Amino acid sequence: MSDPTLLYQTGIEALRMGQFAEAASLSEEAVTQFPEEGRLWELLGIACCRSGQTARGLEALETASLLKPLDPAARFCLAECYAAIGKPELAVFVYQQLAESDLTPLALMPRIASRLGQLNQFAEALDVCRSIVRRDDTRHEAHFGISYYLRRLGRPVEQVAEAVGRAHELAPEVSLYRIVLAGLWHEMGRTADACEILRGVPLDTIDCPAALRRMMVVFRAARDSSRSEACCRRLQQFETE
Repeated sequence: MSDPTLLYQTGIEALRMGQFAEAASLSEEAVTQFPEEGRLWELLGIACCRSGQTARGLEALETASLLKPLDPAARFCLAECYAAIGKPELAVFVYQQLAESDLTPLALMPRIASRLGQLNQFAEALDVCRSIVRRDDTRHEAHFGISYYLRRLGRPVEQVAEAVGRAHELAPEVSLYRIVLAGLWHEMGRTADACEILRGVPLDTIDCPAALRRMMVVFRAARDSSRSEACCRRLQQFETE
């Protein structure tokens, strides 16, 4: 196969099927034949990054960047490589460039926020979450992300609760939002409201001991002994498993 377009399409298909090692091998052969084809170097970099070949992935992506502007997926992998080799400043720089670009797909933005958060760049991660909701206000995960990073930055509990409340409004079926919002309301002195919002949470669906403890605190403060004891029994189930 000597057509660079066919080589590229074959490699892309392997990537889409999750065959990262095969895509890397195909791309390695392709760049040997067509060393000036930036898209093939870009494909090699992505494939190597996803198959755990960080050093080669970084080399390929940096080579690709000299031949063409990197696509968003490739730039994300470039940032991943920088983070993996212990260059967080470069990783943060690339993540921020991505977040600020109109070409970055909305679907990639939550991953950028998450990676920035993992690098302790909470203000930057908050900005990304806010960018997401500006582009699509119905993204409940982004509203919850806003609340999480506001909390990490030590912002007032009322601001945090407002963001969680919006997430809950958009996705009332998500128990995590209810539980976190209840805890915040209790902290704000709205214990009765906190207790009320938790009454719709089926305890048998909660598999997180920390969440159950948070619920138990609210029920005890509201003097709802039956639900408090139910939380306690559910916690004991975890201890005996």
